Amino acid sequence: MTTESPKKSLKSAGCHCPTPAYRRPQKFAALRGEHGRLYNLWTRQVPNAAPGVREASRNFSDSAFFRIDVPSMPCRARAPRQESRRLTDAVMQLMLSTVNIATDVVPLCLQEIAKQVSVRDAQGNITHVVTPCRISRKMKELCNLGLIAMSNAVVDRIDRINLTQYVRVTPLFWRLAGASEDALLRQKLARRKKDFPHFSDHASNSAVEHMRYEYVASLRERVILSRIDRHQPAFLARLLRASASQADRVDALYRAVMARMYDLKFFASRQRIIPAADRLIARVMARLPHTIPIPLSD
Repeated sequence: MTTESPKKSLKSAGCHCPTPAYRRPQKFAALRGEHGRLYNLWTRQVPNAAPGVREASRNFSDSAFFRIDVPSMPCRARAPRQESRRLTDAVMQLMLSTVNIATDVVPLCLQEIAKQVSVRDAQGNITHVVTPCRISRKMKELCNLGLIAMSNAVVDRIDRINLTQYVRVTPLFWRLAGASEDALLRQKLARRKKDFPHFSDHASNSAVEHMRYEYVASLRERVILSRIDRHQPAFLARLLRASASQADRVDALYRAVMARMYDLKFFASRQRIIPAADRLIARVMARLPHTIPIPLSD
């Protein structure tokens, strides 16, 4: 009598999403110029789907660039495992679709990237989730290959979590995608002049670094405001109930929000923090009865 060997638990060792894929949302604007040509080169229209819904037509992982050397056989190399190849294709497709052409920054955090490449059903609900730690390992792999560069994560001392960590693609990424360097450079310069008109120089490395700093600062500011809106309603409710009069409520609310903003002041300049706090206070106070004028100066 033979007994079957126990199978390894899928919960502990199996891949939660062995077939990740990315589809650019239909609501996104169409890509233009060389950027659009590259995206159309690597994708195709989905049959029997609405116009603009595209899927991958070529795989980045088929390139010999991703081959792995076999230690026991120095003259041989093998392809990555199937799960790793599919995740590489999905992440590369996402970065090609969402990268900001002016700064080469991908405006998505690692958690959002994991959500975008997870498998969904016809209603858009996630059925097989890609974990953020798996995306983090893949990003480190792409960083070691020289395709992307990652910034250090910054700790939010209020929420005690890491703030959004952004990645940017390198010139090697564009060469692997098959971009025409001259056409891509012309499109980048045109986009920089449009998005950053206050810069006199749009081609030097130092100017591009400052543009990236401004762009990432605006993204982090947006994350901070979204976290305030998402995590602070209970705190603001307690604060307003504890205050005696409406004037005290306004003053306490303003001081609390400004203290939070100034504690995060290294993410954005003072000129950005003050208007952001004013907009937040005006939005919260508009929901209260008998609202009095709000002091919009520090």
